[in-house]
Amino acid sequence: MRWTERAARQHGGVSRSQLLADGCSSSAIDRMVAAGRLSLVLPGVYVVPGSPDTVARRRWLALLAIGPAAVLSFETAARIHGLATVGDRGPTVVTVPHSGWQRLPGIRVHQISDLASLHVIDFEGMPVTDVSRTIVDLAAIWRRGRLGIVVERAVDGHLTSDAAIGACLRSVARRGKPGVRMLTTILDDRGPGKVPPMSELERAFAQMIQPSSIPEPIRQYPLPRDDGVRNLTDAAWPDVKLIVEVDGRRWHQRLADMKKDRDRDLKAAAAGWLVVRLLHEHVVGAPELTLQDLIAVYETRASQLNGAA
Repeated sequence: MRWTERAARQHGGVSRSQLLADGCSSSAIDRMVAAGRLSLVLPGVYVVPGSPDTVARRRWLALLAIGPAAVLSFETAARIHGLATVGDRGPTVVTVPHSGWQRLPGIRVHQISDLASLHVIDFEGMPVTDVSRTIVDLAAIWRRGRLGIVVERAVDGHLTSDAAIGACLRSVARRGKPGVRMLTTILDDRGPGKVPPMSELERAFAQMIQPSSIPEPIRQYPLPRDDGVRNLTDAAWPDVKLIVEVDGRRWHQRLADMKKDRDRDLKAAAAGWLVVRLLHEHVVGAPELTLQDLIAVYETRASQLNGAA
């Protein structure tokens, strides 16, 4: 690829490492700068003179300056997703998993080591945190009232869901992580006024899967484990080694029981079983979509196990 094509895709910005990868020598880069074909704007980052100074170009320059592990996040991601209460102006904010960068004008850097690839999407060629992860990140720096507005409008606007936000929060929750308690409270307040008893939620799950193409599961199936402890699962398909746990707890209780849940799931995984945890929001709030996903999981497991056999 010619560096000019790359720079055009990056709104006029290009890094020294990219120029070298595209076949330019160090001396050639210096000559292009001297001839006015490139302008150094940040350490190791250049722009093509005449390219417009747009928001997109500033985002590209921030990513190029910080390095390939950088991801647009926090307020910058919120602007990209159109989340409420975020102004049009502000520094470009990125997340990296390590320290060691230098302070650069117009760029704010957060060091976070728990950003998983499944929470990063592609936006016009740039990596950016998805809506749910962006909200989880903003919980660490915003007040509850403002964050509550963002959650409400993002869910009402179908940008994400309470379940997706909660699942993302649960995947990164740890003692002392900023914003976890506040966002958990917001999700609890948005949930049903009264948590349904498990019997009611299990009936809703049974009704959800009744018209489906997959067979009837076995209720209260013993959890596969080898330590002599007998626990029961909500539903299981032994033929494909698939377990479904239906979770009607409040978010704060889900987080409090997180280690116990993971221990149960790990025991099942060690025996070759897959555990799918469905929340009240899945079974009651989106039964059709949840059923489609569950059927796909069942069919995938059947294909995998038949192939292994």
